[in-house]
Amino acid sequence: ARRERVQPEGARVAYMSDDIFLPDRFVPWEKITRYDIAAFESALNDARDERDMQRFLEANPRLLVQQINGGRDVWVIPRQRLRRNYETDFMIAQKESTGLAWYGVELERPQAIMFTKKGDLSAALTHALRQINDWREWFSHNRDYAERPPKPSGLGPADIYPQLERVIIKGRDFDIDESTH
Repeated sequence: ARRERVQPEGARVAYMSDDIFLPDRFVPWEKITRYDIAAFESALNDARDERDMQRFLEANPRLLVQQINGGRDVWVIPRQRLRRNYETDFMIAQKESTGLAWYGVELERPQAIMFTKKGDLSAALTHALRQINDWREWFSHNRDYAERPPKPSGLGPADIYPQLERVIIKGRDFDIDESTH
């Protein structure tokens, strides 16, 4: 069972089932302000590729938390290496009544389109879906390693389930042609 403790300084620390904790990855749910929206739009406008958005979202992880239903009690892990095979853009864990729900987040460049003019999935969206499916496959074959504590030799995400939810962040709403999807 997972439990939380309040540290004397007021820092909230998450203790996972085997006492793995992620104190520096906890992201409180806070209302997004118009300044946050302006900063996000500026980052989208200035981004040349997904790396620019990766840096922005690493510095502002609470904007990622907004994408998760409920958004409370969430931990954001940027660039999680899956041994030598893969690296996620983000892994997000959310506390639920049954334990932790895990999300794999794949970023694509903001200029990428989601659908072709015929309404088919774009190459970029197909790539993003395949990437997260590859992570799922990796977790299904490496669950023991994935759930072991980082020290001495594991990855550390408690309660990880191979069929983690997919979150793909790419493109912009105003770039979507309503008639094609």
